[in-house]
Amino acid sequence: QTVEIILENIHQFRKIEELSYTDSMTRLYNYRYFYKRLSEEILRAKRFSRFLALSIFDIDEFKVFNDNLGHQTGDDLLRQLGELLLDSVRSIDIVCRYGGEEFCVIMPESDRKSCRQFMERLRKRVVDHEFSSRFSTGRHTITLSAGGAIYPSDARRVDRLIYCADMALLEAKRS
Repeated sequence: QTVEIILENIHQFRKIEELSYTDSMTRLYNYRYFYKRLSEEILRAKRFSRFLALSIFDIDEFKVFNDNLGHQTGDDLLRQLGELLLDSVRSIDIVCRYGGEEFCVIMPESDRKSCRQFMERLRKRVVDHEFSSRFSTGRHTITLSAGGAIYPSDARRVDRLIYCADMALLEAKRS
């Protein structure tokens, strides 16, 4: 019986840990997990002298989408985008909801060229995808803006890498 209690405690601990690292709406990793894993992946990239790409992107005009079709439709769109993201990355990539309608992908062993290729492939997949919701009629299309940064060429620290990717995202939104 003691072993059963220990196993149940381990199970409960893992469940709580998973909840603390997971966004409840999209079931993607959340910001807390993102920051932890980005730190770990930068250390790994440094240790093995490898590149690491970080892509941050958001949904264009998402506020207008929510205002016109309702927040529940917007939530459905976020969930579907999360699924599309998971289906678009390699098994070693880490997909997270950064906040609101912003998402990020940590791409170990990826250089600038592969980061650009990924962002373009994702942009095209999203544009071609028809999103739907039980709260609205018809199919909906969206666009994304994306920015990327590469360790170590753009930045060598976590906060700076995030900043560089975010600035690239803002530049993409302006253009």
